Amino acid sequence: MAHITFTKIGDWYESFDEDAILVSKELQITLQKTPARLGEPRPLCGVPYHAIYNRVAELESLGHTVTVA
Repeated sequence: MAHITFTKIGDWYESFDEDAILVSKELQITLQKTPARLGEPRPLCGVPYHAIYNRVAELESLGHTVTVA
């Protein structure tokens, strides 16, 4: 399976690029994009801080390895 990285930004743990696409699909949550003013938009998928441990457990139960930074 995949290795997924989440980065804490404010009250959210965000994943980017290929990780975001995978997280969105596996957890059935909305895939977004970074603002265009920051350059080329990139896929972005976030989990609120209070739900991160449950969501990590879901991803791990699907066979993925997760890093939370």
